[in-house]
Amino acid sequence: MNQLRIATRLSVLIGILSLLLVGVGGLGLYGINSSNDALRAVYDNRLVPVGQLGDIQSRLLSNRLAIAAALINPSPDMVRDGVKTVEENIAAITQVWAVYMATSLSPEEAALAKQFADNRSRFVKEGLLPAAAALKANDLDTARRTVFEKVRPLFVPVKANIDALVALQLREAQRG
Repeated sequence: MNQLRIATRLSVLIGILSLLLVGVGGLGLYGINSSNDALRAVYDNRLVPVGQLGDIQSRLLSNRLAIAAALINPSPDMVRDGVKTVEENIAAITQVWAVYMATSLSPEEAALAKQFADNRSRFVKEGLLPAAAALKANDLDTARRTVFEKVRPLFVPVKANIDALVALQLREAQRG
């Protein structure tokens, strides 16, 4: 090495440092790419489902509020709007739920999802639809009785199931 000119020595040194810099840069890009992939997986597998579940939660509560508002003020407009809201929310929840169920679910998630689907089906068939039908028929006593005897108690397991699904998504997202 002592026999090489200074310019040659500097060229070799710059070449080695350049290769080292390219190697470190490549490792950095690989790390960023891996991080982006992990973030994409968390977004696709956890954040999107949490958004879907949040939409479902919101619509479930909106249904209860629409029926309660129609019972408090049973004017034809309030009843019509309340029933329309309930029917639209039932359809929207069914659609969002179908998209949610089309994803790959862990065994625990699948069990919770089945419980939710079963409890929601009962809540809709035995609670919301009869209450909405009674409101449409202007049978306020039946609507009130249905709310107290069916809607309220059937909502409890539905809420517990959806809350458990959200909690599961958050736990899984935290695990990465």
